[in-house]
Amino acid sequence: MPRANMSVSGLDRVNSEELERQRALTQALWSRLQEQGLKDGTPGHIECCFLAPGDAEVARLTPGFPDWPCTVAANDHPKWSRLVRIVSPQVHLTKDAFMHLLEVSMVAGADSACVFDGFQVDTTGLQKGKRWWLF
Repeated sequence: MPRANMSVSGLDRVNSEELERQRALTQALWSRLQEQGLKDGTPGHIECCFLAPGDAEVARLTPGFPDWPCTVAANDHPKWSRLVRIVSPQVHLTKDAFMHLLEVSMVAGADSACVFDGFQVDTTGLQKGKRWWLF
């Protein structure tokens, strides 16, 4: 995954307040993962969660993540009828990787009329009793 300090094209189309909110949440996730025993560079998968108003928006979102496993489920929210989960290939988990993927996800959401809703990371190998962290 490219480094986070490389600017992602399209960030000007993202709500700046929401981007800053998600950056803070991603930083908190990274800190919590490190508290759970994650070492910089540990191999793993990152699940990106999105909310979509319908199937048409899902169809616009998913091509931005070619060859990444994707699941779509019904969601009971009146505005966001679909919950989309897109899982990265195995990557070396670093703060830079999360921050870069955050920017990519925010742009993909803005371009497809979906909302990026955070990351989930499987932590079963880090500490017993902890399965996923969602921020």
